[in-house]
Amino acid sequence: MAPRLILTFLLAWTAFAAQAQSTIIYDDTISIKTEIDTTIQHVNHDVEVVYKDNWYIIDYYAYHGEVVQRYQIKFQAGGLYDKVNYVWQSETQAIIRLFDSETTYSRSFKVWGGGSGPMMEMVRN
Repeated sequence: MAPRLILTFLLAWTAFAAQAQSTIIYDDTISIKTEIDTTIQHVNHDVEVVYKDNWYIIDYYAYHGEVVQRYQIKFQAGGLYDKVNYVWQSETQAIIRLFDSETTYSRSFKVWGGGSGPMMEMVRN
């Protein structure tokens, strides 16, 4: 009887640990803009999102060598989202989540930059 109880406990703990590791805790929340502001001097780990003409334009900033580099990704969608939250996982990689603050609609991306330019992959919400 004891081995079965131990096995049940281990399986439950493994499931709990796997869920805890997949939960992302975001650092910052910002609003999605409708116009690009070219007067802002961006710093390392800034994120800015603009929605214009059915396109979401995501600019994120990270060091490339000793210079803060702008990386940009775009995707086309209707106006579903009004907020963004994000967390930097390393010096050059972030998780960015676009969401509607009044519904459950959201879309998440892992983004990173480097010598090969901006890269993106979808992250399951």
